[in-house]
Amino acid sequence: MLLCAILYLPGLTTIPPIDRDEAYFAQSTRQMLETGDFVRPRFQNNDRYRKPIGIYWLQAAAVAALGQRDFRTIWAYRIPSVVGATLAVLTTYSIGKALFDSQTALLAGAILASSTLLMVQALLAKTDAMLLACIVAAQWPLSVVYLRHETERAPARYAALFWTAQGLGILIKGPVAPLVSLLTVAALAAMHWFDATSPPRAVLRNLLRNLRLPWGIPLAIIIVAPWTIAIGISTNWSFFGQAGYQSAVASSNERRNGFTGDVGLRYAW
Repeated sequence: MLLCAILYLPGLTTIPPIDRDEAYFAQSTRQMLETGDFVRPRFQNNDRYRKPIGIYWLQAAAVAALGQRDFRTIWAYRIPSVVGATLAVLTTYSIGKALFDSQTALLAGAILASSTLLMVQALLAKTDAMLLACIVAAQWPLSVVYLRHETERAPARYAALFWTAQGLGILIKGPVAPLVSLLTVAALAAMHWFDATSPPRAVLRNLLRNLRLPWGIPLAIIIVAPWTIAIGISTNWSFFGQAGYQSAVASSNERRNGFTGDVGLRYAW
């Protein structure tokens, strides 16, 4: 926690917007706060459907909690990224402790905390740091269940944490978090397939049983469904068709705008 504070807090309130996407996210969140519409993210007069609603809600909550009444203080929108980066480091420590020991876990957390990429993302009002927190928060119970409960029933709290992290990850950035966990389970199954000492089907069956799929998947759906239904009704269900299209063309359009568009967005703040 101290290391994260040393690495992430300096410059939080003084560095101006340095990334085009940061200005997009902050402005969209600001418009939510000004209009009171917390279902449809918009940038100026255009719908912004490239990402789900999670990061906008977190940024809006941070700004409101800090009492930023003019909604123009950029550092307030960065608070979820700082929190996400710190949570990712702490859960990495927890995974390291489950796999090895406390010293190795501390080293693993310190390596992640001091990585240049995470240090940068912790100071940007974007999705990446919080998405990482959701992914690692899902990997931690998965690692505990796999290592400590190969033949016995794992406590239900691990499954609850796993599926809660999946639901929150979907609200942050769609299917990225579930995809990472799915690939992890697939890799474990493949590893045991070539291990003669452990029956692969038994290991995989016990892992899935400990994840409590019958109520775990509905738990993730319950987290995601309210906003999904609300945005569908609000947009006459056009959101789901537009979201993929906007994501596909937005990068090329922003590159075509070039540095001038980036400067304009940063001057707006």
